[in-house]
Amino acid sequence: MDGTPTKKFETLYTPLIPPLRHLMNSQGIDLSTSPFSDLLQLFVGSYLRDVLGSRPPASRTKLRKIGCGQCMHCNALDSYLLSTRTGPETFRLVQKLRLHLETRLGTAPDLVSFVTIRTGSPHGVQVTKVPEIVAVQGWDIK
Repeated sequence: MDGTPTKKFETLYTPLIPPLRHLMNSQGIDLSTSPFSDLLQLFVGSYLRDVLGSRPPASRTKLRKIGCGQCMHCNALDSYLLSTRTGPETFRLVQKLRLHLETRLGTAPDLVSFVTIRTGSPHGVQVTKVPEIVAVQGWDIK
C-alpha cells in the first residue's frame, strides 16, 4: 500500500477496528485476550510511532493571547493565534485599527511575524505563526 504512514493507518487500521470489535463482542470474545490484545497493542504502537511521532522539541515560547482583550479585531487575532490553523491570516482593516493590531503584533515576535499588505482597500496585515508554534500545535491536535 502506497502513501504516508498516517494515510496507511487511516485507510487500513482505523476502518478495521470497529467491525472487529463488533464481531468479537457478538461472539463473546474479550478484546483483552491473546492474540487480539497483541494486535491492538500493535495498532496502538504503530499509531504512536508512525502517526503521532515524537513531540516537537520544547519551545521556549509560551503560547499566549496578544490582543488588547477589548476589541473584536484583537479577539480575532487571538482566535487565530490559539487555533490550529497553520497558514497565514490576513486582517484587512482601516489604518487606525490596522496600526493598533500591528502594535499588538509587535509585542510577540516569538509567536508571529507580520507584513503590511498595501494593495487593495482597506490595506491589510498578514500574520504568520512562527514554525515552532505551528509544530507544537500540529502535534497537540494529533
